[in-house]
Amino acid sequence: MEEFNSLDKIVYLFRSVNCMGNENCYFICYKDTTAEGMKAGVIGGAIGGAGLIGGAIASAVMSANSGNVSILEKFDGYLINWTDFGVGIIPLKCQGKLVTLNPSKMHPQMDSFTYIPNENLESVVVKNFNIFNSKVKKIKIKIAGIDSKLELMANVKEKLIPYQESNFAKFLDMYNRTYATKKQ
Repeated sequence: MEEFNSLDKIVYLFRSVNCMGNENCYFICYKDTTAEGMKAGVIGGAIGGAGLIGGAIASAVMSANSGNVSILEKFDGYLINWTDFGVGIIPLKCQGKLVTLNPSKMHPQMDSFTYIPNENLESVVVKNFNIFNSKVKKIKIKIAGIDSKLELMANVKEKLIPYQESNFAKFLDMYNRTYATKKQ
């Protein structure tokens, strides 16, 4: 986490991969594992009956058929720079097990940096994680030409990331101006 725990450090990371816009919104988010778990549970209920065994069977079936899944989905977290030109994504890999959504054990995977220009963003949807918690947001990004969606979750405020709250608010404002008014 030392590599991105301040605004200066994250700006340096994105500058090093030439990902800067006129407007830049830097924040961290995590892979939404609940989305995959829900799919597995529903499929598992249909395949092997309700319960954990059905979910495990469905998860194995989904893993075997996941050839069309974006390369980004194999990471634990993501550093995002949402610009006026597109989205820069530096994947994060957790050292050890990721028990809670916490950036302290995560490290940037600069060799897997991905840039998605605005014209390749088919849709972007941001919602509250659930009806009881508006402090965590779900972000679904559909990229043109890719079958699956990148399903993320982000804390509006991160205790260990001082720039998260202000930059995420800036991202939400940008999202509302650009994507929220389009039909999803």
